Amino acid sequence: MRESRALGEVAILQDVPRRSVPRPDARRKARGLNGPRGSGPVATRIMSGLVISRLVVSRLILAALFAAGPVVASKAFAQEAAQPPAASSPAPAEGAQPLPRTAEELPALVPSTGNSGDAEDVTLPEKPAAVLKGGESSWDDGFKNLTESFTRIQDALAKAGLKPAGRPIAIFLSADDTHFRFEAMVPLAAPFPGGGEIAPGITAGVTPSGRALRFVHKAPYDEIDTTYEAITAYLDSKNMVAKDTFIEEYPSRTMDPDDPELEINVYVQPK
Repeated sequence: MRESRALGEVAILQDVPRRSVPRPDARRKARGLNGPRGSGPVATRIMSGLVISRLVVSRLILAALFAAGPVVASKAFAQEAAQPPAASSPAPAEGAQPLPRTAEELPALVPSTGNSGDAEDVTLPEKPAAVLKGGESSWDDGFKNLTESFTRIQDALAKAGLKPAGRPIAIFLSADDTHFRFEAMVPLAAPFPGGGEIAPGITAGVTPSGRALRFVHKAPYDEIDTTYEAITAYLDSKNMVAKDTFIEEYPSRTMDPDDPELEINVYVQPK
């Protein structure tokens, strides 16, 4: 069995099976009560058959630690649109997934320190961004809708002659049993000229800023539940209370969900 590479206090996860869903006690904690499904302010979202279902439950474990405000279950599936390789590059093998447009060249909100085994205490700088507000999706279609949101922002930037200066970010605003609301954004090197709206629904904004704890998930996509269990355990062990949102950032060069090197930054901001 390969040991999970989730950050936080990873040692507590060594006995968790590779593809296990959160333990029953964790599910009860996510609900906030030991009653039937749907009770409590943070009802567990358990749907069968889809990878996204597992991730919903994982994020609700962390959301249960939020002391006040609406239920916030972050679910960011940032995937950039693929483009053909340059003429000088060999074509990808049949069945291989092309690289996103510039994902490998875009910096993270905070440069990596290389401390892949610890939760990092970082300060998120405020950066200008192109923001798509009003995002809403069912959990079942979350991956598709978030991907389309990032592609929509990137296409608008390309038409305006602007280039992304950071990796795609998603912030979840609220959630219920079937849907979630989110904002998608792409950092920019400078604010929109003149500010305002660059395309319908896409406006000037800024990235989240301030103190945060960064956890790194580096494993196949469907193993991210162990990362969120590690985050929950870490916050519990430090008696920390998180703000009502948290942030996910995708710095990997590909979005192959089975890639063992898939790397996702999760930022949790303490109150």
